[in-house]
Amino acid sequence: MQLLKNQISLLSVCLIVLSGGPLLGQSAYWIPAQAEGVADGLYNFESENIRLAEIAFRNPNTSRIWNKIHRQNLFLAYINLKAPRDTVMKYFNWCMTTGLDYACERMLEREKIFEKLIVSKDSTIWKTYQCRCEWLFSTYDSLLIRQLDTISKDDQEIRQLFENGNSKYGKGTREEVKLWKKQQQRDSINLVKVEQIIERYGYPGKKLVGEEHSEVVFLVIQHAPLFIQEKYLYLIQAAAEADDIAQSLPAYLIDRIKMQKGENQIYGTQFIYNHRKEKMELYPVYKWENLNERRASMGLFPIEVELRKMGVE
Repeated sequence: MQLLKNQISLLSVCLIVLSGGPLLGQSAYWIPAQAEGVADGLYNFESENIRLAEIAFRNPNTSRIWNKIHRQNLFLAYINLKAPRDTVMKYFNWCMTTGLDYACERMLEREKIFEKLIVSKDSTIWKTYQCRCEWLFSTYDSLLIRQLDTISKDDQEIRQLFENGNSKYGKGTREEVKLWKKQQQRDSINLVKVEQIIERYGYPGKKLVGEEHSEVVFLVIQHAPLFIQEKYLYLIQAAAEADDIAQSLPAYLIDRIKMQKGENQIYGTQFIYNHRKEKMELYPVYKWENLNERRASMGLFPIEVELRKMGVE
């Protein structure tokens, strides 16, 4: 009860501060000139995100979820392209009004960038955002977040040593086999923990643990045996429908299940490494001609964007 009172009190302070803050208006989307230090690949990728967002916002049929995704992408695009302060702040403010969890976590993650490119920590606007974010973080389950941090580390630590499915030790070497055996042991332990979490909380999504930690349980399920993936698919779908995880996650799991069964994927999210050709390839897709419509329904960019991102011809 005391915790709830503290949260309400903190929110009230934040709202008072916000009422005196600047209202940043909308303007036409534009692509800045390539700034010094911005690599060609990043510049092209973020420019594409801005173009896609503009197309989406001009379409009255764009869904609420897609609008939110594009707002977030615009904010990150303008930061990565080193756009002027006013532009970055406008889209960050837009994020704060529609995706507070996402905006707060990105603010902390990129704190030095904010200090350098946007606002001073002593400014009223920074303190306003910080106040709102502190209120939001106070609503999360901190103990569960710490548990998810451990699970995430055990899920990703060894996998990050592999590139395109191969480690620096070479495919099939004793060292690589030992690494995968260790990862399989970790996956088994993680799965036990995750099933206990699901039994107690349901799916631990954005409302309970924030955007950053909302995908941890999904990743463990994604790396689990086929029967586990099928068992929890409904849970992932329900969480996405409730906007408690990214709308696109069910597409990744559905495609992974299809791939495991040797069937064509539906949404084009799965890539495989062709060892003979030494390059990444898109796993076979069902009915290519309707692919982008299916992807759009799940909050995914057109397949052409994904192929460029993965460096696939």
